[in-house]
Amino acid sequence: PDFVALGLDPGATAAFVADAQRMLAGYFRLEDPRAVHVIGVELRLHAEIEGVAVTGIIDRLDRLPSGDLVVVDYKTGHAPPERYEHAGLLGVDTYALLCERVFGVRPVAVRLLYVSDGVVITRRPSDRTTGFTARKFVAVWQTIERLSIEGSFAPRPSGRCEWCSYRTWCPPFGGDADEARRVGEELRAAPPGAARADATVAALVDPLPDPAPAAPG
Repeated sequence: PDFVALGLDPGATAAFVADAQRMLAGYFRLEDPRAVHVIGVELRLHAEIEGVAVTGIIDRLDRLPSGDLVVVDYKTGHAPPERYEHAGLLGVDTYALLCERVFGVRPVAVRLLYVSDGVVITRRPSDRTTGFTARKFVAVWQTIERLSIEGSFAPRPSGRCEWCSYRTWCPPFGGDADEARRVGEELRAAPPGAARADATVAALVDPLPDPAPAAPG
């Protein structure tokens, strides 16, 4: 249903399928799915980080033979140049911090799989990285609260605006800030999805069977 809702014409459909096939081929060059023990996909985790409500969706969570956890994040874009790797990895520290707060266990690694380029970048969380991430959440949230009171959010358009989920409501692009405020109030009133996180915790605590062999194809 999600694919049909895109309303693609035959040419766009063919391009979509070809791109998906290319990404899958890139993935299979990176790893054999039969060799990993996946215990969750698309995990929505919610936690209070120093008083700030944070929600994240983890692409994949693996368990190593040692029992340690590894977060896997799929990337369909190009891998960043080496000098920009650190900036590109800052966001994945969020996943490690959420796992630590929800499961009580810090993942030993976060792996970014750039399926288009066949590149794997590994981040190993530490006290320093998770501590910095927690402080960053607090600082960002305090800034948001202050600007909300002042009503002085100043948009800074850039090339990244093309991929922004909030562009619809952004004034430089003809958006209505009052409509954004209404949508925000609706989202704030919605439950955070903690039930799914609780179910994930139970799955982690309970003994897990060996993963079933992958089906052919």
